[in-house]
Parts: sequence; structure tokens; C-alpha cells
Amino acid sequence: MAIILQNESDFRIYLTGQHNAKAPRTGRKVPLVIKAQILYVGEDRQTVELGRNLLEDLGYRVTALTNIFRAWEEFCSRSQEFDLVVTDLNMPLLTGVELATEMVKIRPDLSIIICLGREESVPPEIARKLNVRELLRKPAGITDFIGAIRRALNCPREEQSQIIGS
Repeated sequence: MAIILQNESDFRIYLTGQHNAKAPRTGRKVPLVIKAQILYVGEDRQTVELGRNLLEDLGYRVTALTNIFRAWEEFCSRSQEFDLVVTDLNMPLLTGVELATEMVKIRPDLSIIICLGREESVPPEIARKLNVRELLRKPAGITDFIGAIRRALNCPREEQSQIIGS
């Protein structure tokens, strides 16, 4: 049997056996499907909902919140369940860096993506210390957003400095 991925949502299954049928070779590897739990925190309700819907359509489990204090409570009550946190850098009352700092005190292995506005930045040494796997510049396209999620979930800590540009 062979599974050939056509695009994000289409695939073909070729069953080999009695008739000696062979699946065509495409040279593409089928990506490992990860059923990750993502905590998505942002200040703009529409953007957060769009991101949640997109990620859920791809098979991820998503907790999407616009209240940073509610996100902190949710994380504290279920910290071992989250594989990735995606957060805006600037939000009312608390920054994404401050949130990430507290989260990695509880879960040092937690992967984080921080979404930045056009003029915002996070120093690479702080990003590395906080397990920031990606600094994603807004507005990010769907391909960039999904790519950042996949890289962050598959990125060993040793490769992290290459991604955050140091």
C-alpha cells in the first residue's frame, strides 16, 4: 500500500497485491501527522478565530483565547497538555514575552511562537532562553503561519537558533 499526498487535504491510496499494481513515485514524503494541542493567544478576536479554524481543519486541537489572563489560567490547569503556544508579542496588560517567561517556568520544554507587528522585535538571546521556535511577522500568510506551526512542533532545541535568526 502507498499513500501519495497531493496537497494539504487530498491524497490517494494505492493498494498493491494480487494484480501487482505499483503506486507512482512522486519523490515527496508524506509528512507525519501530529495531533498536537495548541494554545493560541491573541488580542484580535477575528484573527484568533481564523487561526483556530485553520489549525483545527488541519487536525490540531486548539484552545484559542483573547484574554491573556484566561490563557494563563488555562495553561496552569492543563500545562502538560499543550505542545505549543502561539502568542502575540503586544497585548493589553502583559506581553507575549512575559507570558512565555512564566510558562517556561512551569514547562521548560514548551515550544512557543511569538507573533510580531511590523516594528516589533525580540532579542535572539531572549527568544532562545524562552524556547521561542519562531518569530512570526504579522500579517503572516496562511502558508507562513502553517509552516511556522509545523516547524515549531518538529524543531529540536538544537536547531532553534537557526530559526530565530542568530
